[in-house]
Amino acid sequence: AKLNSSKDRIAAKKLISKLEALLREKNVTRALKLLREEGASPTFTTRHYNAVLDALGKSGRVSDAEQLFFEFSKFERKRDVASYSIMISIFSKSGKAQKAEELYVSMQEVDHIVPNSFTYSAMIEAMGRSGRLEKAEYIFQSMVAAQGMGVNVVACNAMMKVYVKAGRLADVFRLGDEMARIGAKADIVTYGTLIDACSKAHKVDQAFEYLRTMRVSGVKPNKVCYASLIDACGKSRQIDRAFEVFHLMKKDKVVPDLFTFNTLIDACGRARMVERAFEVYEQISSSGLRPDRVTFNALITTCARSRSLSCAFQALDEMTSRFNIRPDRHTFNSLIDACGKADRLDCAQVMRERMKEQNVRPCVVTYNALIDACGRAGRPDLAYELMDEMRSVGVKPDTYTLNTLAAVSCRSGDLGRMYAIVDLMREMGVQADEITYNTLADGLVKLGQREQAWLLLCEMQRAGRVPTRIALSSLAASCAQSGDAALAHCVYTMARDSCPSTLDASIYGAVVEALARGGLYDSAVHVFVEMTTVAGHEAVEALRVLMIDVYCKMHDLASAKHIFNSLSREALCLVSRDAMSLITSGDTQ
Repeated sequence: AKLNSSKDRIAAKKLISKLEALLREKNVTRALKLLREEGASPTFTTRHYNAVLDALGKSGRVSDAEQLFFEFSKFERKRDVASYSIMISIFSKSGKAQKAEELYVSMQEVDHIVPNSFTYSAMIEAMGRSGRLEKAEYIFQSMVAAQGMGVNVVACNAMMKVYVKAGRLADVFRLGDEMARIGAKADIVTYGTLIDACSKAHKVDQAFEYLRTMRVSGVKPNKVCYASLIDACGKSRQIDRAFEVFHLMKKDKVVPDLFTFNTLIDACGRARMVERAFEVYEQISSSGLRPDRVTFNALITTCARSRSLSCAFQALDEMTSRFNIRPDRHTFNSLIDACGKADRLDCAQVMRERMKEQNVRPCVVTYNALIDACGRAGRPDLAYELMDEMRSVGVKPDTYTLNTLAAVSCRSGDLGRMYAIVDLMREMGVQADEITYNTLADGLVKLGQREQAWLLLCEMQRAGRVPTRIALSSLAASCAQSGDAALAHCVYTMARDSCPSTLDASIYGAVVEALARGGLYDSAVHVFVEMTTVAGHEAVEALRVLMIDVYCKMHDLASAKHIFNSLSREALCLVSRDAMSLITSGDTQ
């Protein structure tokens, strides 16, 4: 049907103006009603149907949007590529990836509509949201093969975001490089995503390079780009550069929003700079903004990291009294953490009671902070009670819980409880990590259980974990004290073959001392030579004095004299009488 008279055309213009006004006012219900009332007339075109469809999606009315989409044919309106792209995007954002995929197939096989950049973008996003990364990549590659990358920057951006969400940061940078290679014109979203990936990868210099490139290319950075760059600086503990970005942002006349201020406070927290965090907080109000719960949670977390309990409660008072913002679980978790780090178990328990009073349900992070506070206060009994409480209320522990309890058990010397916790966690599906093994191994060494510590490190190695320098050094030092040459040699072999980067002067020295005290002189000499010649570590004088005795017992007076001549006057007094006699007399027997 067509509008035949000027009267009809005037009436149609009024209806179109009315529909557009309703959409501007976000009165989607009335807009939908008007569309359906005039469905039989030619007033509203596919473009108008698409506008209402998009408005329904943005207001979260997925079922209404789906119904309208399938009413196009009822009102003799032909769905176009925009109609499909909008509906696919709605399905994507509402977690209906299967329906999005069905529609994607239908548009091509039934309506013979060729997808455009926005269709591909919506589909890639849908697959990414549902965790189907391979399918997202397949759709992206299909797009590249059919249309090329240069004309589909929006879809490239969508693929980048999927990679970011999946933690595939190398692929984000690879795709960015490929876009640059073929001359695809990166936009603000491209650069924003690349800078965000740099933030997550702690690649600050690369993030600044992307900022420089976008400015040279004539793409003006927006608030999101600057906030991501501040976040990148914060995660890399480069607080001065974070403030440089903040000042550059204002110089470029980009007005910081609350998200930017909150990101800068978080950056201060990572650098443990409480005063600067509060200075940023003061700027929020002077900028005409109102701090929110995220602001105060970031402030309190900053205080916790800096062990500044009084400042944490100052932030809480501002939050509740001045701005009447109700603390949430994150707030209480940060406060409990601050109390624990300040060795104030009593305050941590008060915060826990306030959580109960305000009906804020604790989570695993809450219990972890409380358990840590108990451990710091020397109250393993309360820590174990909290573990039992977690099980009774259905809060599943995580690896951090296991590690915290392991540290508590080691401090208290409760070996039985230590092993019971590990067994319990395994039953609950919690996997031990490097921290678990190393904490337990170090604890066993301190309790004199060297063999058990060694078996644990072997188990750790079989599980594909790498022992840390601390665990190996602790065990090697214990072997040195007891003269356990056999075990010391095992520690040395493990470090040399599996984690050579851990072999520092302290481990070498402890192994040499253990071998020497245990009578394995040949092995002691071999490791000592490797330490000082191959690895290039300088032996402390006490170890050199010990090696003089070893060389003398092996009748290698030349080596003994060489070391003897390198000693200070104070160290010469430590050389044994027998060794001194042999060296000074020149006896070679």
